[in-house]
Amino acid sequence: MKEVKGKNIKFIPDHLIEQAKKGMKQLLKNRSIYEFETQRYTDGRILDISKVS
Repeated sequence: MKEVKGKNIKFIPDHLIEQAKKGMKQLLKNRSIYEFETQRYTDGRILDISKVS
């Protein structure tokens, strides 16, 4: 953990930044998110993520 402490780690692809901002606003307002699909960087590749209730 020391190697990443205080560093900005890019895990959201550029084309999904606005989607992430909207999702965070929704989460703070409603205290939950029921369904979404997105992508995140992991180990140098893009991982598809979905949450369905």
